[in-house]
Amino acid sequence: MDLRQIKAYLIERKQATLTDLAHHFRTEPEMVQGMLTHWVRKGKVQHTHIEACSKGCCHTEHDLDIYRWVEGEPLQASIDIPVCSSH
Repeated sequence: MDLRQIKAYLIERKQATLTDLAHHFRTEPEMVQGMLTHWVRKGKVQHTHIEACSKGCCHTEHDLDIYRWVEGEPLQASIDIPVCSSH
């Protein structure tokens, strides 16, 4: 796995979780995260951290780290992710 492979993966899929990236490249999440830091610093990748839902109505039992390739796209304030409705 190298920076070019991570770039190609994100360009193809637009966005991916850290877990998805680690599984795809068959490596530890910390190793992928370290490499993603390079692209985040360069402004090519947007990182969003989502804390697990404590209400039990969502399918996110764990915190999520989502990475999105943004080079060449208009700036976006956030990633569209469904959230729990408050009941």
